[in-house]
Amino acid sequence: MVLTGRSLKASHPDSSSSQQITAETAISDLEVDHQVDAVAAFNAGVWGYPSWKDGIVAMAGLKVPCLVTAYTSEESEDDEDAIADMCKSESGTPIKFLWGASKNANFNPVKKHDCPVTGRAMYENAAWLCFQGIAAPAGV
Repeated sequence: MVLTGRSLKASHPDSSSSQQITAETAISDLEVDHQVDAVAAFNAGVWGYPSWKDGIVAMAGLKVPCLVTAYTSEESEDDEDAIADMCKSESGTPIKFLWGASKNANFNPVKKHDCPVTGRAMYENAAWLCFQGIAAPAGV
């Protein structure tokens, strides 16, 4: 299992320093030595961080189910739009949504906090979506 996120740091096995582990670097490492069955990004906030683009494109390139959760349904809808936009480039992997932004019936019912911008209640994994990279149509 590889954990990745905006603020996750891990010790690099080849040095005594810490490095930032991103979705893109974690996935590029996995492609070499491991079979990837699925990817999960919990409360990722894809919509709010352009730095997710390379990681999302790398996730699509794996052509496995990629689950992205969010604190609110509205945030999940924004993530869906951002992911679709990130994967539209000519060189990117086309994607399909296995399911679009929707409420997660198994979310954590303990309120995390209220959003300082919208005032909405935020819950861990309150909403989710799932996408997968697909083969480009013939001739593309």
